[in-house]
Amino acid sequence: MKQLLFVLLLLAPAIGCSGGTADDTAVDSATDSDGVAADPQAALILPERFWSSGTPEKARDVLDLRDEDLVGQTVAARGTVKEFVDGFAAFVLVEDTLQSCDEIPGDSCPTPWDYCCVDLAELARGTAFVEFQESGRPGPWTIEGFHGIAQLSEVVVTGTLEIDDADNMSLVATSIRLQ
Repeated sequence: MKQLLFVLLLLAPAIGCSGGTADDTAVDSATDSDGVAADPQAALILPERFWSSGTPEKARDVLDLRDEDLVGQTVAARGTVKEFVDGFAAFVLVEDTLQSCDEIPGDSCPTPWDYCCVDLAELARGTAFVEFQESGRPGPWTIEGFHGIAQLSEVVVTGTLEIDDADNMSLVATSIRLQ
């Protein structure tokens, strides 16, 4: 399932800038320490136990993680949030050296977080799928809005690095913080 979600997230920009607008729905941040919303109708925010107040040592860029033999090890990855996965505590992390459309002078793409201006092969190599788990499955929480995290936020994520047979990189995350 993780591979399917990763592939779908990468193919979205292949169509080009969508012309859509960002989701204006605000996420209710009134939650307890386990991420349970005070209002049962509000989205579940990622539990506080995943927030890192300190900067991990040796945080690496996404591309650097591919060049080192670190599969199965706990690593700290730094990058930019591309997009969130609806209904799961997961998102796509992009290499900081890749330019989102808003970083290109004169580009007026309304969805710069889709990286539609980046070569798809380069984008695939410079991304990692990040998920926060509960009992070995993606958690039911939302990450968007957690401590202000949004699309194009620069973050550092700590977790176990995995690379599958199709060369998709993922992190089973244990913590996140803004850069």
